[in-house]
Amino acid sequence: MIENRTKIRYIVRVLSAVCCLCAAGFGLLNLLWLLIYGKPPEIATKKAEFPFSLVFEINGERKIIEDTLICEYDGTESNAGIMMRYPVWRIRYASGQNGIILLEDHNQANVLEVFEWLSIGKPWNKSDISTWPGEPKLYGQIVFNPGSPQYFMGDTSNPMADIKNDDASTAFRIIDSRNFRWKHYVGREIPPLGSGMIEIPLNSLQLKSLYAIEIISWEIAAPITNDIRYRWD
Repeated sequence: MIENRTKIRYIVRVLSAVCCLCAAGFGLLNLLWLLIYGKPPEIATKKAEFPFSLVFEINGERKIIEDTLICEYDGTESNAGIMMRYPVWRIRYASGQNGIILLEDHNQANVLEVFEWLSIGKPWNKSDISTWPGEPKLYGQIVFNPGSPQYFMGDTSNPMADIKNDDASTAFRIIDSRNFRWKHYVGREIPPLGSGMIEIPLNSLQLKSLYAIEIISWEIAAPITNDIRYRWD
């Protein structure tokens, strides 16, 4: 009985020592993380709404889309190259739409033809679609991208923001309705090639020649003035 108690005490002490070492190691990793990347940035405003109105024509018929762009804070990411943590923003729409959609094309043959034409000289092509599971069921969308959430949220000092202004543009999306899941599309980046969607930028000439669409006017609320402080202490 005494020997069993001694063994149990020994095991408890060993487990306690292991737990202490793990806790110390975890604390050390956290300390190193803070020393290397700093603390999360302090952000005064983490969510804002921007009502907008888009006027465009399809085959001469005038249409209007009115909605509200919602930009919100979505945590932080870190980058070893710049050794800091920076905000990540996501966008969504009050209407629940997955973007500002000007037109949908459900003619799969036509969608593939448009995709192949736009893919000339690009890093993607029809072979990328063949890697999607099963037999793809494709449709196309013409979308209007309002610009960078960093711009609207006053985060123009964000070192990882590729677009730091109101760079509104149009794009063609080819989507596989069997494989692509909108819930996995966080609205902060273009999905990778294997996701079941490819988005290709369009200029005004391509927009008009492919689908007879012309942008007439674009109005959106001004970006906010935000107080975002990157922290190293």
